[in-house]
Amino acid sequence: MLGSVRTRSEFSQLRANGDVRRSGPIRVRFTSSAADGPLVAFAVSRRVGNAVVRNRLRRQLREHLRHLEAFGHLLPGLYLVTIQPEAVGLEGTQLRGHLDDALRRVHPES
Repeated sequence: MLGSVRTRSEFSQLRANGDVRRSGPIRVRFTSSAADGPLVAFAVSRRVGNAVVRNRLRRQLREHLRHLEAFGHLLPGLYLVTIQPEAVGLEGTQLRGHLDDALRRVHPES
């Protein structure tokens, strides 16, 4: 089940050892960990839009990550997904495509 990055040590591990890849307005930082499954955190600046816009983007991407995990396309580890302001005008399929591309780049062996 998709979990959340919550502890300071998990964020420190991401910062110190994370591999970063970008596709369009989506940036993914990943590091493997002893976690049983994927743990995800989102970083969405206020520059992206108001709370409604930021939460909508976050929900869309979280749901897509759940879908990927259900089909075994998401490796266990820590993920930090950063959303840039350019994501606001994109359709859902474009947004998911950028996320898929960034994930493929961050761990190409899967």
